Amino acid sequence: MAYPGFLIGFLDLGTSNDIVIRILGMVLVFYGYFYMRSSREGKKYKNFYMWTVHTRSAAIVFLSIFVLLKLAPPIVIAFGAFELLGALWTLLELKKVKLSGVKI
Repeated sequence: MAYPGFLIGFLDLGTSNDIVIRILGMVLVFYGYFYMRSSREGKKYKNFYMWTVHTRSAAIVFLSIFVLLKLAPPIVIAFGAFELLGALWTLLELKKVKLSGVKI
């Protein structure tokens, strides 16, 4: 949130003077807070993690469309691929816990 210019410049994603970038950084910090809190709550939030699998998997679709419409540079597909890998990892861990019989 404080210095978005470094990463944005490094990835050649445009300028970093726009307040939207800092607002999105704030949103990501809030999401991190949600993840940390829900991880400590146990089984009450199991559905939350499955919902993240759905949305994180969809990210690559949206980012690819943005690239195809020339609204974003191709490098943003890498962010979508990273999210897709994270979603798959989460899904595998949820299935592993379910198969082990451990109550979450």
